[in-house]
Amino acid sequence: MARIRVEEERQAVERLSFWQPVVSLAWRFMASAAVALAILVTYAITGSPKPLSIVATVGQTEMHDLLSPDPTVLSEDSGRSLDHGGGS
Repeated sequence: MARIRVEEERQAVERLSFWQPVVSLAWRFMASAAVALAILVTYAITGSPKPLSIVATVGQTEMHDLLSPDPTVLSEDSGRSLDHGGGS
């Protein structure tokens, strides 16, 4: 009976020694995640420093239609540049 208990204890120690590195890594990961979560929650609660609002004034600008330009502004060459057809 004593040999059975000794064998069971030996097997239990072997199982623990196999999983010990995995458990250690899991604890480190959990601790890192907890610290990161605490930092994020603290940042969310305290808030980031809010920048000063800068208001820019915008004046009314003159709008020009790009597809139909003002005919008074066109130069004499503007018609020729559009008529760049077949090589004459």
